[in-house]
Amino acid sequence: MMHNKVTYLLKRFKNTEWSGPAWYNIVKTREDGFPQEVELVYFKPLHLGTGADTEVDGEKLGKLLPKVYKKFPDLQKCYLGLIHSHHTMGAFLSGTDKDTAREQAPKDGFFFSTVVASSKEPYVSCFTYADRFGYTNLVEGDVEVSMPKIDIPKAWVNEATAIHKEKKKEVKKEGLTMMILGKEVELDEKCWA
Repeated sequence: MMHNKVTYLLKRFKNTEWSGPAWYNIVKTREDGFPQEVELVYFKPLHLGTGADTEVDGEKLGKLLPKVYKKFPDLQKCYLGLIHSHHTMGAFLSGTDKDTAREQAPKDGFFFSTVVASSKEPYVSCFTYADRFGYTNLVEGDVEVSMPKIDIPKAWVNEATAIHKEKKKEVKKEGLTMMILGKEVELDEKCWA
């Protein structure tokens, strides 16, 4: 199901990165307690960035979490992490991605992060943790995806529409402007004719 949602968002926002919180469940561990198999249970796109970056706003995340936990109380048993897209660049852990994952490494438990893309390598994931000496460690993992038939629920369309509307509010005017009597005025080609 989560693969379908990822695919939908990658097709809808072909050249723009998006990101949001993601909830992960450890399905299987090794004898020493390290995750061996992890499932992406749910994610909520929260930000539509640019062609080169996206960032989850902590204030927006703080407002979102109580709503998500009210609607899906079982997510409180999961590990909160991140998911974001690299659209057509292929999925890889950039230096920024690794730094973010290390910064989020908890003293107890794990922090999971997934990067997705519509071309080249489609998925990459990692988890981080702080060891007993306080050093953060990053472990990259393989991603296996089950690909059932794609059904696009209205909730996904609404989530994508919401971040797209937020993006439109962020867009700044590009073009020539001039301050006239303390007001910014956009100039067009006719002004120079």
